[in-house]
Amino acid sequence: MHRIPVLILISLLTVSIMLSFSSCSEEIYISKASRKMTVSNHGMTTIVDTLVVVNNGTTSVGSLDFGFNKIYSDGLISVQAKGPADVQISLERVVNETSSTQFMRCNLIEPITGGETYELQIDWLFSGLVSFDGTDYVFSFNAYPTIPMWTETCDSVIIFPSTAEFVDWPNETFTETEIPGQKSLSSIQSQLEPLNDMEISIKFNNPSQELISFESIRRQITITSSGQVISRDFYHVINLGPQINSITLIKPQNASPISAFDNAGSIQDRLQMKTDSLVISPRFNVIQTNDSFNFMIEYWMPLENALKRIEWPNNYQFTTDLAKTENLIIKQYVVNVSLPKEAQIEHLSSHPNSTITQTDGNEILFYDFGMLLPGQIRSLTLIYQYPIFLASISPLSWIFSFEMVLVAIGAAILMKRPMKMITKIPIEKIKGFVNLQDEKIALRFDLEKSSEEIARGAISKHEYRRSRKSIEMRISELNRTLAKLKSEFKAVDPRYDQMIRKLDKAEAELEGLRMSDNQITTQYRSGRISKDAYESLSRDYRRRIEKARETIDSVIITLREETR
Repeated sequence: MHRIPVLILISLLTVSIMLSFSSCSEEIYISKASRKMTVSNHGMTTIVDTLVVVNNGTTSVGSLDFGFNKIYSDGLISVQAKGPADVQISLERVVNETSSTQFMRCNLIEPITGGETYELQIDWLFSGLVSFDGTDYVFSFNAYPTIPMWTETCDSVIIFPSTAEFVDWPNETFTETEIPGQKSLSSIQSQLEPLNDMEISIKFNNPSQELISFESIRRQITITSSGQVISRDFYHVINLGPQINSITLIKPQNASPISAFDNAGSIQDRLQMKTDSLVISPRFNVIQTNDSFNFMIEYWMPLENALKRIEWPNNYQFTTDLAKTENLIIKQYVVNVSLPKEAQIEHLSSHPNSTITQTDGNEILFYDFGMLLPGQIRSLTLIYQYPIFLASISPLSWIFSFEMVLVAIGAAILMKRPMKMITKIPIEKIKGFVNLQDEKIALRFDLEKSSEEIARGAISKHEYRRSRKSIEMRISELNRTLAKLKSEFKAVDPRYDQMIRKLDKAEAELEGLRMSDNQITTQYRSGRISKDAYESLSRDYRRRIEKARETIDSVIITLREETR
């Protein structure tokens, strides 16, 4: 009479023991895991994984592996692991061509001994996990940590901005949850098998969402002989989301005046200045999906804290943030700092990648910061000597200059000789030349980017050929126009002739080096040269390419100074 309830109890107990045994019989297993994914309005995703590792065996464990689907590899910006007391732990990629999972290996400072429990935290930063399918935004990634061992329980939460509205998510294990001021989906799973690679894909709408890729910022800071500091910031961005009408930037503090330009000239009427931000629109109103937008913001930096005299009469200190990303990822951030002629550097808090002294005596510092992550800042304190009093700091220089003018006029009258007039190129023509050269540089960058994208399969061959043909046609047009202007410049003044020759030589060298770099890449992929030979040649070519680019930049900066 009581046999059936007893049998049921025995069955339940057996199932419970089996479930417990499936994990606890493992020598190494995860007793508890959690994953927190936070999606930003700018398309970046931060992921925090917490793993409680149990060593049930007798052998010590010195490393742990964890990973994610390889299709997301290109979007991985950074990853770091921390052990107890937030101690940093070294990581390395595990190379396995046959696996669909990209594993990372965490090399523990001290091994996990038998019977010990160990808590590990992994912090990830990804871009590209949010895409646009033509109608909705889509977020996709592994729903839970991918680990080569059993996991007893795992909770996962995905947090979106408060303005997001969910459209669809096929994975029914995730349900909408309440988090004040945010939208979220969460799931709790038990007994996850080793190498679990379950994914989740969520469609959503968000009026505040932006998928703008900041491919590069090239910043030119010029300290003039009169003590002014001018910054020209060149942006190259790509819109990966739906068409947009404008781009919002952080407004430079206390900067005035602020001007905007694109490759064709001024777009001041497209610039809106708000209290803390700048809103810039393209000349033709919209930026379509996958289209790029190149523009430049020019402004005079405030002198109150940036430039000051620290020792009478000739020692000055310049302090500024060379690069500041706020909440963005900048794929390449390059800064040039141009000093006035005859300035002598005494101290640099941050040493440049290279320094060039131009023919007219101006010294240019080149900083290439590569990729910068959200919240990163690169600062500079520069102390230099300048033998002439700066006009904005000392009124004595005005008196000195006025006296020199009087002396010059007196000398001209006494000599009774007509002054020789020096022919100058119109400023607008120089501006036009510089703008065309900037466009050419941006197009070359687009061309290189397309080559990288086709190599990793990000775009189709048809799209690549169409884009390449369009860019090359435009570059040919620019070269024809620039050739005419170069001829005019050469005929006016030997100094311009020298600059143009220097520019032509650097451009020819740059083109030759690019071709050589492409050739050795092809030879390496076809197995005609070894990996060591390829890497050695490639490093040399890259170094010489960067040097040629710096020469081109220095000429353009000099010509831009002519327009002030």
